[in-house]
Amino acid sequence: MRAGAVVVVAVVAVSHLVGCRGGEQLVQAAGRVQLDGKPLAEAQVVFYPLEGEGRRAFIGMTDAQGGYELSEAGGRAQGVPPGKYRVSISTAVQTGVVNEFTPTPPERVPKKYANGALEFEVPPTGAPEAHFDLES
Repeated sequence: MRAGAVVVVAVVAVSHLVGCRGGEQLVQAAGRVQLDGKPLAEAQVVFYPLEGEGRRAFIGMTDAQGGYELSEAGGRAQGVPPGKYRVSISTAVQTGVVNEFTPTPPERVPKKYANGALEFEVPPTGAPEAHFDLES
């Protein structure tokens, strides 16, 4: 009985590491965002699938160095399925505890980037260097 439990735990752990979720393989998608050659901190990076079913969004927030890593909206799974995506980058995003009195931060990114003018293809091997160099 104990050996069976160990096997079940091992299978669950391995499928979590591989990124399988309902038969869908998730791969790493991470990178950095710069605006006019400087790291863009506190920006939301959203990948919207251009094809396929479900059309879930995958989201990451940039850190002080402009670095981000994507996970499924709602934080259910780390990574993204391989494929083509429309990309939106915006700083006008409320984070933390939000209510009707929480001000929306100013948009520092040109409208075309916030409206999804960018596209990116995530290969089956993942995209650890999904960098975006934006210009004002």
